[in-house]
Amino acid sequence: MNEPVFKEDKFAAMLGIVQEPCGRDGCGIVRMPLKECHQNKMGNAHGGAIFTLTDMAFAAACKNLGIHCVTAQSSISYLSSGTGEYLRAEAEPVKLGRHLAVFDITVTDSNNRKVAKATMTGYLVGPLVQHPAPEKAEGHD
Repeated sequence: MNEPVFKEDKFAAMLGIVQEPCGRDGCGIVRMPLKECHQNKMGNAHGGAIFTLTDMAFAAACKNLGIHCVTAQSSISYLSSGTGEYLRAEAEPVKLGRHLAVFDITVTDSNNRKVAKATMTGYLVGPLVQHPAPEKAEGHD
């Protein structure tokens, strides 16, 4: 698949975050290259980059479920320094309620080490609405 989570998300595109296929309902998998711009001064993955990746995995999982959520609460534990070629985050639904959706997200690096564990709670705004492409303006004679 390797496509942007949301094509109009310029921040994710700038970071090189792409969505990977997931064969299970409700999961979301995203990957981000671990380049110099994603690293802290010690050469490890920057905490902000790791958190952003968890947020995008959450968004991908919501997209795969067809729901639109805004983050109501998030918690992250950093487990080890992220190193290698890329980081990968996988979100799994824990509870899908009428108003809230809770997901667990695990981040690993290309060395298959667990880098972070996050829990995100989203407030359901409604069904995911895909905006149609703008129509081309027709010329007038």
